[in-house]
Amino acid sequence: MDEGEARVSTRDEKALVSVVIPTYKRVKDLPLAIDSVLEQSYQPVEIIVVDDGSTDGTETMVQSRYPQVGYLRQSNRGPAAARNAGIKSASGQYIAFLDSDDRWTPRKLEQQIGLFRMRPDVGLVFSSVRFINRHGTTMEERRYDPSFRGRMAERLLSWSGIILSSVVVRRDVLDRVGLFEEDLIIGEDWDLYFRLAMEAPFDFIDEPLVLRLVHEGNLQNDFTKIEFKLQNELRVIERMHAHPGLSGDHCQTRKATLHRLLFSTGEWYFEQYRMGPARRYFLKALPYHPFQGRTYLLLFKSLLGENLLKIFQGMKKVMRHRLRQTRPSLHNQPARVLFVQDQAQIKTGSPQVLLDLLARLDRSRYCPSLLCGEAGEFTHALEGMGLPYHISRLVPLSVRSVPVFIASSVNLVLWMLRERIDLIHINSPLWRSGVILAARLLGIPVIQHVHTLWPEIEIDEPYFLPRVTRIVACSREAADRFAHRHRFVPKIRVVYNGISLEKIAEAKDRLRSEYGPRPDLLLVGIVGTLKPIKGQDFFLQMSRRVLDAGIEARFFIIGSDPLPGEPYLKKLHGLVSELGLSGRVWFTGFRKDNLDVIRSLDILVSASTEEAMPRNLIEAMALGRPVVATAVGGVPELVEEGMTGLLVPPQDAVALAGAVIRLARDPDLRRRLGEAGRCQVEERFTLDRFVRGIETVYSEVLA
Repeated sequence: MDEGEARVSTRDEKALVSVVIPTYKRVKDLPLAIDSVLEQSYQPVEIIVVDDGSTDGTETMVQSRYPQVGYLRQSNRGPAAARNAGIKSASGQYIAFLDSDDRWTPRKLEQQIGLFRMRPDVGLVFSSVRFINRHGTTMEERRYDPSFRGRMAERLLSWSGIILSSVVVRRDVLDRVGLFEEDLIIGEDWDLYFRLAMEAPFDFIDEPLVLRLVHEGNLQNDFTKIEFKLQNELRVIERMHAHPGLSGDHCQTRKATLHRLLFSTGEWYFEQYRMGPARRYFLKALPYHPFQGRTYLLLFKSLLGENLLKIFQGMKKVMRHRLRQTRPSLHNQPARVLFVQDQAQIKTGSPQVLLDLLARLDRSRYCPSLLCGEAGEFTHALEGMGLPYHISRLVPLSVRSVPVFIASSVNLVLWMLRERIDLIHINSPLWRSGVILAARLLGIPVIQHVHTLWPEIEIDEPYFLPRVTRIVACSREAADRFAHRHRFVPKIRVVYNGISLEKIAEAKDRLRSEYGPRPDLLLVGIVGTLKPIKGQDFFLQMSRRVLDAGIEARFFIIGSDPLPGEPYLKKLHGLVSELGLSGRVWFTGFRKDNLDVIRSLDILVSASTEEAMPRNLIEAMALGRPVVATAVGGVPELVEEGMTGLLVPPQDAVALAGAVIRLARDPDLRRRLGEAGRCQVEERFTLDRFVRGIETVYSEVLA
């Protein structure tokens, strides 16, 4: 037996998890990778290092420092071939991959194998990733939204984004789909993910279990290989769409993916002032997405040539510098903050959040003015607060509206100059493009406030939104989803909504006096606009089960239908009749006295399928009312199961009813949860805390 075979024989043949580590001239980084596997809380593991022809002493280092590690050596054939060699030599039921310049956190395998055991149908489990530099400083985190769970094949047609060092795959599934395609030097992981996704569902751990090193050697930073990278990715796209198991028409997905790859390549050349290649790729991208405005814009700029473009950029910098000098010094007087709000009504959360902010904003530091889309309840509220506002109807950017869009943007620029604006706070997503364009021309920083998990999308969003200075999200879940969608994590700040404790103290019980239920009846309510995402239909199904359990209760649906006569409202009234709830359920319509209504309830229910940070739950908890809520979106950041409320799965009327029945039969539990909820709000969700958080973002941007 030769020396190489002796080293391989030291592996633990009974290891459940085999870890394949390909390496090429990474002798300085490799020990950190191996150590991170040896320090895993889950043991035993089988470690296989595959040396792809290194000449830097890798073999000697592994042999001397890690005799328990399996070592294979091959001629330089690329990472796909190296991983395949490791897989063929592995004996574990699960295969994990780790690049030699990445590291794992100690509980990575424990958490992932635990998920496999809970979900035996899953074929691949991955995790979020933290990108770090050589000093250990976090550069960004890559998080994933729920669309990365389950059957992933169609999702992978457009983009992968899964970091291979985070992946653990079941060996039997891998054997069925085959190994890495060795003729793909780049994109071989994307190709494998797609074939695995055709075979079995995926799942992930929403926690950064991998530390990925960002340095000059990473392929994504090696711009000399940009053409080679593009050609490989194009080959992967064609392979996926030619897969015999793929059903349905995915022509539009293919076009969108090809446009993204070609456009991003042209954009990179443009940023390097290589206008010839940039124009070539912009022209190649256009047929796949002919209505993408940014492609035309950069194509036009590329026609100017490098010298003329640099002259214009220099002139723009000079103009911005002079405009900043004309604005008042922030050290001597309050900064003028322009708030942008297009909704005229105050029936949704975001306008009310802005009014609360304006009421408590430190006027010694910030002087507010408002830009509104139209007159209405919101502008009447501003008049009552003595705040100035300007009404301007900006149109969203589209092919047909370009002249009107430009004219309105110019008017906005002139108005901002007269008002000498220092900072812009956008509270409405529909106003992004025009306001951001004006702000960019004037060099004014912009903050975009995100109140939902999935903000409305504009066609020009890919160009304008990345140019905001900061994103303020109302919950960590909203921030994570927004970060995944737009991939600019360093700009995002989480500031939780808050409510006024003074208003809470003034709330009065109104429902019993208005509707006259007996004093001994339990009042259960749900608050929110009448639309399917709020789950009022599941609330009605829950109500029937609560009554069938012998609970004497009455039920209130509080909220207005955005469009009277809509099918959903008819469906709800039909359910009331069908379930025999007539006389047991009241529709109150929209109420301005939300706090008074919620104080009247014994239990507040939230049955939503999506929520970023529901205001009605914060209000109920502040009032000491026990809450039952679906564990969706940002709700678990507010409601702690069994401590400050009860959480149930979404779209599950049985679980919802079980939680309400439990509270109905246990007054002491209702009292304990109500008191704990009130303490939670007083500690983390007050209006003062919210305002101070927003002002901190302002200070950071204006510093």
